[in-house]
Amino acid sequence: MFVSEADRATTHDDKLININGYQLHNSKSRDIYGKSRIVAYTREGSNLIRRHDLESPDAELIIFDKTYQNKPIVDRIIGLYRPFTGPNGDSSSGGTWSRYTLLINIINQAINGCSRVTIIGDINVDLLKSDVTSGRYSETLKTLCDENSLEQLIHHPTRIQPMNTAGGWVVQESLLDHVYTSDFRSVEKCGSLHLSNSDHMAVYVTYQNSDNKSAEKKSSTNEIIVLTAR
Repeated sequence: MFVSEADRATTHDDKLININGYQLHNSKSRDIYGKSRIVAYTREGSNLIRRHDLESPDAELIIFDKTYQNKPIVDRIIGLYRPFTGPNGDSSSGGTWSRYTLLINIINQAINGCSRVTIIGDINVDLLKSDVTSGRYSETLKTLCDENSLEQLIHHPTRIQPMNTAGGWVVQESLLDHVYTSDFRSVEKCGSLHLSNSDHMAVYVTYQNSDNKSAEKKSSTNEIIVLTAR
């Protein structure tokens, strides 16, 4: 489970956000800049390996490999959050774009040669818009998908917010939280969950894995969730 917009500082007390039976993970930015904007929880004893070597302190992402017994495959899970401001407070349009392209480059390198890839998180690119401002961001995601055979699975708004405009109150709908997979045929469920204390919905994906053992087929599900804190 990934939590975007966590803003977990080095001064925060781990005891306040620990979950029994789960291990807490921070992005690399916490060690360098003093704040992790995304955290992850993994169940203790799960067959997940943290890939620190594929991460960067300048991009808010956490990467795991899921291992399988007697199967030499790479099942990579990337949870990410794309903030509008840099770790040094830079909010310029040029800085935002350079951080975005850095994130895409890190993802491209991380998923190279994987058997299955899952990318999930609050990317802050509204796929319901096609204006000039958001166009180059969504086009970069489309290129990422085309070049790596990825499918984006969320097609409904994940952020619904009332806005007070000159013409009165309107409801603004955005699709900011995405789920990408290279193995959509194995997806059992995918969707969103309403959260009472967030202006975003949580998105999730569940895979169905089947193993043949002694002529008996046994199935197990593996669920990945991302929450957006606010």
